[in-house]
Amino acid sequence: FDGETAPYVQYTHARACSVLRKHGQPLPRQVEYGCLDKEEEFQLCKLLGFFPETIRRAAEFYEPSFISTYLIQLAEQFNVYYHHNRILVDDPLLRAARVTLTAAVRQVLRNGLALLGIAAPEEM
Repeated sequence: FDGETAPYVQYTHARACSVLRKHGQPLPRQVEYGCLDKEEEFQLCKLLGFFPETIRRAAEFYEPSFISTYLIQLAEQFNVYYHHNRILVDDPLLRAARVTLTAAVRQVLRNGLALLGIAAPEEM
């Protein structure tokens, strides 16, 4: 599950799913994104924003490796974030923002893996 492999990305997806299961509630409808002030959060948000362009470039150049490289980078960044920040904190505003960020990572990992024909398991 280490390194630049599909199982590493799948494991990261499963980890995000686990966090969301532990949250145990629907995603919040309103989120105060200003709570996300850590460098890891900024980097993760920035990287999420590159997903549409990555897909466009992969299609334009017939190069699925663009997607796999992006997913590995996203998984690495999420794991850095996960190890340095508690997601399920007591502060309801911060928790809502971090849970929503985690859900966004999960969705992008799931979509990217699907484009590559790779399963996105919710548990491993």
